[in-house]
Amino acid sequence: MGVDTQDWEQAQARIAQLEAELAQLQAQTKKFRSDAEKYYHLYQYSSDSIFIIEVSTGAIIDANPDAARRLGYPLEELIGLPLSQIEIQDDSWQAQSTSSWRSAISGTHVYECRYRAKDGSLIPVEVSSRLITIEGRDLIQNTVRNISRRKRLEERLRIFERAVEQSANTIVITDTRGNIEYVNPKFVHLTGYSREEAYGQNPRILKSGQTDPAVHRELWQSLVEGKEWVGEFINMKKNGELYWEQAVISPIRNATGIVTHYLAVKEDITARKMAEAERERLIEELDAFSHTVAHDLKNPLAVLMGFTEMLLDELSQLSQEEIHEMLLKLHQTEHKLNNIINELLLLARVRELAEVTIEPLDMPSIVAEALKRLQDLVESSSAQIVLQDEGTWQIAVGHASWVEEVWANYISNAIKYGGTPPQITIGSTPEEDGSIRFWVRDNGPGIASEDIPDLFQRFSRLEMIQAEGHGLGLSIVQRIVSRLKGKVSVQSAPGEGSIFSFTLPAYQ
Repeated sequence: MGVDTQDWEQAQARIAQLEAELAQLQAQTKKFRSDAEKYYHLYQYSSDSIFIIEVSTGAIIDANPDAARRLGYPLEELIGLPLSQIEIQDDSWQAQSTSSWRSAISGTHVYECRYRAKDGSLIPVEVSSRLITIEGRDLIQNTVRNISRRKRLEERLRIFERAVEQSANTIVITDTRGNIEYVNPKFVHLTGYSREEAYGQNPRILKSGQTDPAVHRELWQSLVEGKEWVGEFINMKKNGELYWEQAVISPIRNATGIVTHYLAVKEDITARKMAEAERERLIEELDAFSHTVAHDLKNPLAVLMGFTEMLLDELSQLSQEEIHEMLLKLHQTEHKLNNIINELLLLARVRELAEVTIEPLDMPSIVAEALKRLQDLVESSSAQIVLQDEGTWQIAVGHASWVEEVWANYISNAIKYGGTPPQITIGSTPEEDGSIRFWVRDNGPGIASEDIPDLFQRFSRLEMIQAEGHGLGLSIVQRIVSRLKGKVSVQSAPGEGSIFSFTLPAYQ
């Protein structure tokens, strides 16, 4: 029986088709084996730990060698452990049932937690978890990366950030053109500029114009050369207030050594500068004080010594009238010395007293007390003293005993250096700034204009003025009125007399 040609051809075509399908299947099998081998190697030799977890039980059914090595378990001991035994959740994300796994993981879920090693140590990790299905089984694949080093770096960065943010010094970071990219809270607190106002600006917004331009040239020359610069600025806050800063400005380099930014760490040294200035002022004042004391005490002491020696050497040859005259001069000199000592003690009290009682002043009564103290001087000089209508005087505030000393000084000077006889007017004038000016006008020869600016300087060394007794007294007046938040002044010209005045705050 013969074979049908058509059937034979169909059979041949079918065989060719099957051979092609077999070849394709063999190629796919080969690729599958290659892929399987590749992924197996990736799984086996991955630098990350990989865990396969059974969703229904939460148990580990497989893990790669890295997982076992990092946790310190033999692989066979790790298999079968519940994941909850090694995974310590630090947040609310928990996977305790199939439904929670499915609801928690849609796609890939990344979270941080800690894994407990066999020895009990905890390892910070980042977990990339996803749901997979193999042969109908729901599984979880956790790819776990040790982030201990990253955590240490993050903690170091947090420490650095806290140190910078909480620093008592101003910290500014600029780009190489000097544009501000960062300022810390101390900058904001000190300068009054917010971060938003500072960012993008140049530190020249703080320039006061009082720092020597050579300082800025030296600064930029150092930075251009890649050097650190240390120096001081007189800067200006947003409100216009001046302050001193000591700055250390350094270049910041990247990994290749190229300068990318500048870092300025600046300390507010205003208080220190003020203390230094006060120290220098005190030294100068002490020098002048010693000069004043020596000058004012030397003459009376010389008189005392002269008359005492004369009495000792020539007492038997002197008449009663001469002896009485000498004793009178000795008494007057003693009185002058006593006044100088009292002035020095008053000056010390004004300087040292931390708190001063400020109260409304009955100024006419205070003036009356000062005049009572000077009664002998008024009578001996035949001084004519006129008080402006006291009923119109406004009430000022101050410290009564100190203000009495001011009046006593002004009035005694007006009597001593007034005309012959002295004609003195005492009055009060309200000022536009809310203070009250009290003044004493005399008819003396006046004071040269070039001497007026130095007249109230503490312990002025003007020999002529010192010799006439103004130096220590006016120094006391200056200090008292300054402590009472007032000002002293004098108007005078040769041949036109003088008006010495002081201001005090008005009673509100």
